[in-house]
Amino acid sequence: MLKNLAGYPLCDKYILQELESHGIEPVRCKSNSQGEVCSSLTGRIGKFTFRRDWSYWVITGALPLEYAMAIYANPVGRQYVRAGGDCACRNPEIWENFFDTDGNELYVDPGGKQREQIANLLEKGLLKSTDTDNVIFFESEKERDKHVARSFVNMYHVDSDLGLHLIVDAIRAYLIVDTMKAHLKGTV
Repeated sequence: MLKNLAGYPLCDKYILQELESHGIEPVRCKSNSQGEVCSSLTGRIGKFTFRRDWSYWVITGALPLEYAMAIYANPVGRQYVRAGGDCACRNPEIWENFFDTDGNELYVDPGGKQREQIANLLEKGLLKSTDTDNVIFFESEKERDKHVARSFVNMYHVDSDLGLHLIVDAIRAYLIVDTMKAHLKGTV
């Protein structure tokens, strides 16, 4: 288990050690005085961000479901790497987000209630139309699944040093494979 850093006055020093021990790039930021841990450090690997909370790391970034499932198949991952921040440590498939080949996020919205809510927020000026440009709604999972190219899990809570090691390795493996695919397609 990770040390509880809530209220810990030397948390930045401790967080820096944790980041560096896993080869995660430290990033200075404004002190998070509103959070569980008042730190001026976060971490980054590519588009993945690492933020230290109470006694766990919060990692955000789109990790493909196949990598999430590989983490979950490992006993350490199953217990200490929580997809979606799920305290019950359930299967990552519960937290997957779906995308098509153009990068649009795909949602199931039977009856159109979410679309209606978004239209109301747009009308009130609480959302910009650009916030919903890459969102497509479907009436059923079956209809959505015809368009899915890939699914991702966008957030994790990690409760142990071994769990952090496991997810960092998975992120690095994904970024290497993703970069190689982009080179082969000529998009890099």
